[in-house]
Amino acid sequence: MTTLDDDVAVQIRNILQPDTRGVGAWWYDFGMTCGTTEAVRYGAMGWWDHPRLQQDVQRLAAIVRERLARPHVRVADVLVVHDPWSFTHTGSRRAPDIDQLGDRSEALPIDSVSPIAIDALATGLYQSGLVHEDALLSELSTIDLSAFRLVIFATTPVLDETQREMIRDRVPKDGRHVVFTGHAGWGDGSKVGPELATQLTGFETQLLNAEPAVQSVTLDGAEDVCELGGAFDVPGFNQENVSLVGLWKDGRASAVSRVEEEATWWSFAVAPLQSSMLREIGRRAGCHIKNECDETTLVGAGLLVVHTLEAGSRTLKTPEGIVIEAVLPERSSVVFDTVTGERLLG
Repeated sequence: MTTLDDDVAVQIRNILQPDTRGVGAWWYDFGMTCGTTEAVRYGAMGWWDHPRLQQDVQRLAAIVRERLARPHVRVADVLVVHDPWSFTHTGSRRAPDIDQLGDRSEALPIDSVSPIAIDALATGLYQSGLVHEDALLSELSTIDLSAFRLVIFATTPVLDETQREMIRDRVPKDGRHVVFTGHAGWGDGSKVGPELATQLTGFETQLLNAEPAVQSVTLDGAEDVCELGGAFDVPGFNQENVSLVGLWKDGRASAVSRVEEEATWWSFAVAPLQSSMLREIGRRAGCHIKNECDETTLVGAGLLVVHTLEAGSRTLKTPEGIVIEAVLPERSSVVFDTVTGERLLG
């Protein structure tokens, strides 16, 4: 159950998130469901009927309209690449025959890795103080990569030869850091195996059985422990001629890196998900860090939005070079102008 203060903070965060990426948003309201006790008790009442929420709707709409009228300037220096067709190549734990579920409405269990590579990675990035954008694998060949210091391949298990050549030609350049996660490049459309990942990343990759499958990653004081729950066949790496970043519980390598003249390469058996770990990877890549606290921080359209859990002092850095010193309340969303440092909302 949320409080009104929580609802106010979430509304600010959720409406301004797309605005920081140069697009709009909308409110939708199903209200009370007819025939329920709530409908009988409260009548024709909507989700946004509280005066505090409606006051913020007016202020938020004004901010969004004004910002969308400006030319959008990209401020992200982290790019996360997804292949939306990856779900067709990953083996989720599903019922052998959907018909045997009958009329039961239980949700089918999914694999343990996909939520990490998609939801947990996104959450960690939003709370890292880094600024990231997302791209489809099909867009990667045409995107201007010059602004990105860090490129993360989150869900790309199958890459054909054309895509592999494009990645090699475009991404590991100009001192950029390139991160492969999970089973990136394990398939090419006709066959599957760790040797295909080796060809893509240059890390000698193997298929290991981990029981239990627990990955521990450490980097510059940051720690990231991920338990998949049970035994899994997982990627592993030869430890020779690489920097060891992470281990499976049995001591075999789960994350490695190496530095080359034009780029730094990373490969993680399971995507890093802790904000502190992602922040340190970004720091090594030369990415700008807007907030050192582990809390959702949105930047774009001339706005910096901080969604807090704990109260306290913050030092925030904007893309324009402004340093904002502020004391923020707990469980709040506070909005700043990145050019002037002015506190606009919250």
